[in-house]
Amino acid sequence: MTSIQSLGYWVVTSILSHGYWVVTSIQSHGYMVVTSIQSHGNWVVASKLSHGYWKVTLNLSHGYWIVTSNLLHGYWKVTSNLLHGYWIVTSNLLRGYWVVTSNLSHGYRKVTTFLSHGHLIMTPNLWHRYYLMTSVMSHSYWIIITIHVA
Repeated sequence: MTSIQSLGYWVVTSILSHGYWVVTSIQSHGYMVVTSIQSHGNWVVASKLSHGYWKVTLNLSHGYWIVTSNLLHGYWKVTSNLLHGYWIVTSNLLRGYWVVTSNLSHGYRKVTTFLSHGHLIMTPNLWHRYYLMTSVMSHSYWIIITIHVA
């Protein structure tokens, strides 16, 4: 199924015999792509707009998912691997960034926060819980990270 409009077009392709489907959309200033392969247990979403793009990849058979985003002047990335019991969050927004690293299998938590005027490092043990909130109101965004440790 293909549709062409005045400001853009989108294409949908489905192949059931191979267990995947593809959606491609291109508009006046950007496009988005959706790809799903069910036989291999993963799907991919990629979108590009006028000033940035983001990509999402999920693979259930291997127990991990990846999120990468690039918008305007900053980007953020999330990587999670449930099979090996750890997840990593990396964010870079405008003038500051924060990084969260967690490894359940080795029993440690590490949070590193770096802003334009300072940095903070937190490493609690498994039997603690902590909350990290970074707020930058001058750039009209705020981030809240909540980690519960069982």
